[in-house]
Amino acid sequence: MGCASSTPNVDDSRQQQPSPAQAKLPPTPKSVEPARVEAKQELPSTKPSDVVVEKTQAVRDQIRKLAVGGPQAKEEKEKIYEVSDSEDEELEDDPTERTTLSGDWYKPQEVTDAILEALKRNFVFKGIPQNHLVEVVGRMYGISFKSGAVVLQQGALPKQDDCMYYLQSGEAEVVISGGADAASRNHGEERTVEGHTVRILQKPGWLFGDVALLFHSPRTASIVAKTNITVWAMDRRTFLKFVMKHAQGARALRFLRKLPLLKGLSDNDLIRAASRMPQRMYEDGQPLIRIGERGDELFLIRYGKVRVFRPDGNGGRVEVAVLGRGQFVGERAVINDKLRSADCVAQGQVQVVVLKKREFMDLDNPLLAWMLDYDAVSAVIRSLPQFKGLKQEQMENILDRFDARQEFSQGAVILKQGDLLENLHVVKIGEIALYRNDEKVEDPTFLHEIAGFSYFGETAIVQPTKCPYTVCVASETAHLLALPKRQVDSFMGRDTGLQSDEAVVAALKKSRFFASMTEPEFKELLKACELSAYNPGEVIAVANSSVTNKIFLVKSGEVMVVAADLALPDSGEVDVRKLAGSERQRLLAGSLFNDKALNSPETASLEASLVAGTPCNIITFTTSDVEKVLGGRAMSRSRNAMPGAAEQQPKFPRVRFTELEFHRIIGTGQFGLVRVVRNIKTNEVYALKVMHKAPIVESKQIEHVINERKILEEACVHPFCVRICGAYQDRLSLYLLQEWVPGGELFHHLDVEGAFDEPTAMFYAANVLLALEFLHNKGIVYRDLKPENLLLDTQGYIKMADFGFAKYIGGEKTFTICGTPDYQAPEVIMRRGTTKAADYWALGVLIFEMLVGDPPFKSLTGDPWDTFRRTLSGRFYVPNFISDQAADLIFKLLQVNPDKRLGSDRRLGAEEIKRHRWFSRIDWKALEQKRLPAPFRPRVRNPLDTSNFDNFDNVDLEPPPVPADRAERHNTQWELWDWIEDAR
Repeated sequence: MGCASSTPNVDDSRQQQPSPAQAKLPPTPKSVEPARVEAKQELPSTKPSDVVVEKTQAVRDQIRKLAVGGPQAKEEKEKIYEVSDSEDEELEDDPTERTTLSGDWYKPQEVTDAILEALKRNFVFKGIPQNHLVEVVGRMYGISFKSGAVVLQQGALPKQDDCMYYLQSGEAEVVISGGADAASRNHGEERTVEGHTVRILQKPGWLFGDVALLFHSPRTASIVAKTNITVWAMDRRTFLKFVMKHAQGARALRFLRKLPLLKGLSDNDLIRAASRMPQRMYEDGQPLIRIGERGDELFLIRYGKVRVFRPDGNGGRVEVAVLGRGQFVGERAVINDKLRSADCVAQGQVQVVVLKKREFMDLDNPLLAWMLDYDAVSAVIRSLPQFKGLKQEQMENILDRFDARQEFSQGAVILKQGDLLENLHVVKIGEIALYRNDEKVEDPTFLHEIAGFSYFGETAIVQPTKCPYTVCVASETAHLLALPKRQVDSFMGRDTGLQSDEAVVAALKKSRFFASMTEPEFKELLKACELSAYNPGEVIAVANSSVTNKIFLVKSGEVMVVAADLALPDSGEVDVRKLAGSERQRLLAGSLFNDKALNSPETASLEASLVAGTPCNIITFTTSDVEKVLGGRAMSRSRNAMPGAAEQQPKFPRVRFTELEFHRIIGTGQFGLVRVVRNIKTNEVYALKVMHKAPIVESKQIEHVINERKILEEACVHPFCVRICGAYQDRLSLYLLQEWVPGGELFHHLDVEGAFDEPTAMFYAANVLLALEFLHNKGIVYRDLKPENLLLDTQGYIKMADFGFAKYIGGEKTFTICGTPDYQAPEVIMRRGTTKAADYWALGVLIFEMLVGDPPFKSLTGDPWDTFRRTLSGRFYVPNFISDQAADLIFKLLQVNPDKRLGSDRRLGAEEIKRHRWFSRIDWKALEQKRLPAPFRPRVRNPLDTSNFDNFDNVDLEPPPVPADRAERHNTQWELWDWIEDAR
């Protein structure tokens, strides 16, 4: 979320995790902005024959359900915030539009029978005995709604008095703003599309509202009475009492929803999956699977434990694991089409959920199998002593460093006997065999297995050695992942560390304080540096000591950051085992500490103590050394900006939080909101991003928020990136003060126009390309390019915002999935490694959307997995009204193979794209210096004008409290954050 990029918009089409569409249908259908839908009018009764789908009317996908990353669609951000913190009365049904039927709630027998049949057909009610179903129906009461009344509100979270309904008479419409999800695909009813709304007609006999009550999730659609209707309602208390107590189906669904493996499925997809998963009971000692069998089923343990046995080599077997609730049994053989490699036997009574291989593969989730593999690779890493004690974010960093999957055919030689073994190899799919002197051998001390994965070479990442065997592929195919020793060394800082001055300079450049320094200046600074060696447990620096003006760079080894309140001697050694409870952070090779002392050298204080965790080498220098080298020159100038570009950037003086005057809110998001503020001393206007600590901690997004601030400081000197002007915190919230960009989102202007002409699209694409080039030159990938994150300044130029997913990767790859489905590159979807080429794919999608009005791989069903399939195929249609030059550029940017994608050339990079003939009319130097006329200048009447953004005056501003049971740990997490000052 950038300074204004989180602003919700009724027609936003994208989100980044499995969540229902969040656009809000008003209780009386008369309050939709004309610029966003069509006109301020009642929701019409539309027939299929009336539908005309044009380029400017195409449905913008809204319901996006992706397993990772934070919500990005503006409606979704708005609703998640409102659902969590607001009791907005507008979400209530209009009581004047409904009438409760007679007090005795009499139901004719034929109505009772019809409701019973509907409940029996519903998987949620599976397993409820007949007598309880009859009692449930008996408790349902009748309600009548007038034509046009809103029965359920899209995006609203179920409240205590909400209900599940059975439609007895009349017709109702499912109204989805922005697209249709899996909920709408199963009804088989006529669907009409008008503007940006999908409508599905429903007739008597329909049961609705059960899924949101079961999962306590926001409503995925609005339900509107098309005619006068009569429904029978089951209140939430009755629903939960009977369903959760007696319904096997509902309990199974709640159980499955908690499994990380299935988090990529929507509520309705999960119901379909659960309906294919029968339950099975096993008694003590009864085998679930036998070694050597062909795997056609996988089992998910609901209750009980399962013992896993493998052959011991002497004709017997040995127990190697005990699996419990929520764990899978036999999944590797199913996924990899291998024979069972172990006996799995029930320990006591065991209840499992069974899923056939075909049904597992048909779950319509292309990432599901990969996620399972990813979990198993994690199991391999966690089992190795080399990686003991790593924090979660460090473990994820190691996982990111695996090379892309290598595929081998049967008989292929992976390593020859005597070859240098310097990688950890994990066999994802297939089997391998070992040979010594052309004879097949078995060596369980060399070839290991855990969680169904074979792996070898774990000692090589500590000390490379000659391979004692020839390693060949024994199965039809094999897929391997490799973790090179060099990757472990660069991450852990063991043995090698920063071996050259160039490596030291590269590490320093990651800090905003040194980003603008020239090569001669670095040479001078290196002359002033001191290098010291420390043994494990040796004290390097003590908090609040006289070394506060020192800056520390870890050259090799590991350094423990210890809480300031722990008493340590000024020198000497301590027992590192006794520091475990006080360790706040682990610094590895290339890590800087106390560089923020350059903010105010006179008052700087060391905020924590440093102790050597392993043998390490530390480079130190002082703030005075830096000042002597720079001679007072501003350190924020970018070495990547063209001459004159940085100097044209507005200068923002330091602003105290108490000097800020709060004005209107222009956006809400998952963690907080964005509002316009004014400096009461200078009248300068800014955008203040408010992020509440509690939800950040709960969703484990601390590192992402820290990363966003660091990236902003790196990127803030480019004219096409939003600048950071200050950072503050109090007990409950974090604050980022950013440059105010009043022109609104490019998405809004594109939505109003429908599409841009080529000169306009070319201008904006060139803006974006220069910003991406700047980031890539610093080793940063953006990973979240889309029109919603591009703001227009008063001159009509682009300002790139929302750096929450940006990441410093240098020349390496990252394997984390994030971004918007419509804009994700194939290698991101398949987690084969993200480089700067993924940003250029997104640029191709952006150019296409600006010219056509919709992304090239969008799914009209609103299903992100359909979007993924289209993306992976690489097939799309370019309308003939697009010029040959534009079409050629789009095709070259949307190459499925990232190595063939325009801009992927390591030597040329973005220059390769800038040289394309579609950009031949762009004067790049004049563009970066903002000397070219923009195609459009937003109307801004005064510095505080927010008319280009939506209104959020009714948003609840109270931040969520710090969780009581985590308060102490929660507060200490923020001590080491480089947030400039308290908001006091």
